[in-house]
Amino acid sequence: MRSYPTSLIHPAFNWPAVVAAIMVLVCACGHVSTQAADSSEEGALASACEKAKQDFREITDADVAASLDTLRKAARRLNRRLKSDTANGPAWRKFLKCELLQAQLDSKQTPDLKVLNQIYGRYASGNTGLQFSCFADVRKAIRSYVTIARAKADPKTKAGYENLVNTLAEQLKEHCEKPTPETATSISLAVRWLEDVGQAEKLRTAIREEFGGNNLMVGVSSKMVTQAISKPVDEVAPVTDCILGTTIRGTGHTVGNTTAELVEDGQRASIDIVFSAVNKSDTVGYNGPVIIHSKGTTNLSARKRIMIDEAGISSLPACSSATTNSVITSICDKKNREFVERIAKKRAKKQKCKAEAIAAQHAEQRINSRIDAEAAESISKAHENFVNKFRRPLTERDLFPQYLGFSSKPSILNISALQADSTQLAAPSAAPAIAEGADVVLQVHDSMINNFTTSALSGMTVDKEDFESAIIDMLGKLPEKLKEDDQEPWSISFTRGMPISVQFADEEISMTIRGRKFRKGEDNHPGMNISVKYKIEETDTGFKLMRQGEPEIFPPGFVPGGGKSMGVRFQVIRTILERRFGRIFIEEIVPKGIDLEGNLEPLGRLVPIQFNSRDGWLTIAWKAEKSK
Repeated sequence: MRSYPTSLIHPAFNWPAVVAAIMVLVCACGHVSTQAADSSEEGALASACEKAKQDFREITDADVAASLDTLRKAARRLNRRLKSDTANGPAWRKFLKCELLQAQLDSKQTPDLKVLNQIYGRYASGNTGLQFSCFADVRKAIRSYVTIARAKADPKTKAGYENLVNTLAEQLKEHCEKPTPETATSISLAVRWLEDVGQAEKLRTAIREEFGGNNLMVGVSSKMVTQAISKPVDEVAPVTDCILGTTIRGTGHTVGNTTAELVEDGQRASIDIVFSAVNKSDTVGYNGPVIIHSKGTTNLSARKRIMIDEAGISSLPACSSATTNSVITSICDKKNREFVERIAKKRAKKQKCKAEAIAAQHAEQRINSRIDAEAAESISKAHENFVNKFRRPLTERDLFPQYLGFSSKPSILNISALQADSTQLAAPSAAPAIAEGADVVLQVHDSMINNFTTSALSGMTVDKEDFESAIIDMLGKLPEKLKEDDQEPWSISFTRGMPISVQFADEEISMTIRGRKFRKGEDNHPGMNISVKYKIEETDTGFKLMRQGEPEIFPPGFVPGGGKSMGVRFQVIRTILERRFGRIFIEEIVPKGIDLEGNLEPLGRLVPIQFNSRDGWLTIAWKAEKSK
């Protein structure tokens, strides 16, 4: 199935490879504090578990029928999708045994759970393309139906439910005291079973409320936003107008600047593009036989509001204000008639205020139209990029955050996100305090990365070509340390439970990659776990990450020093992985500053002023070297 095309959606973008590459590069490249839950929180969850044990609800035929109906609807949606894809649809339908699934769903008999399990294995095989939501919906629906149908038929389901809740209570207590990716995954699997069989809704809600905080925060200072948008204006342009019947032509010289201001807005990020300038004009007016020479000064100010939210980027029409002062330098008649000139001067003096008001009004209209026209293309392009390169690809893979929020204050633009489905745990409380004076801040809870990689990479296979292509797409080239002398193809098939996990605690960054199968050339190798840990150290020159010992590469469940030795097959793949990951997980990583380009170049470089890993949060804050 690896050879099947995936052009249903975005064929050139291999998201599993991209995510895997990002996770490796995190290590390869270089407020209220969150604490473990207090005793009252543990007590609340323990109480919820006790109540849940008494709340077992008998599973009915209606429950099973409703789950089957959900599966039928998901299968119909996928069938319509595959039928519309004449190039790849037939291959997908054959591989996924769509005809067999449809026969099971159309039969008057109860679907055979063994057959559904076989079909589920195809959907969960990890082949490229199966991460799209059209496939994921069917996969989840098959799993849910099989789970609830088995539970309905099993006379021991109630006892199993009580045991699960007891175990869940212990896991929640352990996770509150010392959270780990392993306990988070165990709790998530238990909650998923409860959700599939429609049990313990109040307990599931309590767990979501306790471990449902946003797990990604990004902040950008007003200085950065302003500098990114600011630019001087110095422009000479022709002037053409008609005021009170006088046709005006000449030249205007506009000098000023465009800048930006963040606006207080708790629902979205709002940025006012602010234009202020002075236009000095030298014009000639024609009204019948009279010629009027004048000089004018128009003070201009305009604002256009740009708004960013989870749906994309939009704007409001520009609004402006202008005041015009003019000085008539001469008025003459084409035939040099003095009485005509006297009348014209008298009329011009009488109409001067009105003419200046009309000129200012026309200037406002022109500047509004120009700002709207110039902004329309760039805003439209930015919105399309947001939708087509960010929101849609993630949505189509069920990877879009459950919450994505933007807000702004006069001093900072904030982005916050919650990456967790209905069964996954997120942050238990707020992120740590941020260093004063930071211009860019990234705060990520380990649950965000663990949840994302579980959804994106669970069971998936990434090969050498996918991996290197993703790296090149992100960096423009393949770093020297990732180039290999051995050109044999390789691949890693991730585990289905927790393919990649990170943990941020005690100023350490720990990472584990779990492969259920490795392939090098024509040889298949057994699964191995690759773990590495780095300690964050602050020095006189900044921060560095020091690797703690060698990367640990062992079979799943293997205990070093436990008296058992690894077999030859494990030793072979371990040697290969040590060589490959040794290039990536180097002993010392020194995070470098970020070179600013374009409008931001005058601010110098962004240098890290905070680098912390504690209580599940990784916080990195940068400050621009130069003030502006």
